[in-house]
Amino acid sequence: MEQFNTIVLFGQLADLMEAETICLEKGYRYQIEPVPTWLTAGCGMCLALQNVECPGLEVELRKHAMQYRIESRR
Repeated sequence: MEQFNTIVLFGQLADLMEAETICLEKGYRYQIEPVPTWLTAGCGMCLALQNVECPGLEVELRKHAMQYRIESRR
């Protein structure tokens, strides 16, 4: 089982879906899961991925002017 140690939070489900499209296009390994109870996010779901893929995803999210927050998994 993959270890996804980084969580990306979005305020809107549409942003999460757009981020998923970016991950698919770039070949990033990820999964969509409920936001952990120790965090809050507007849409209730988050994108979980490995640290090594975060810098590339952040570049893409900025290009699309998306609002997001990145947290490390506890």
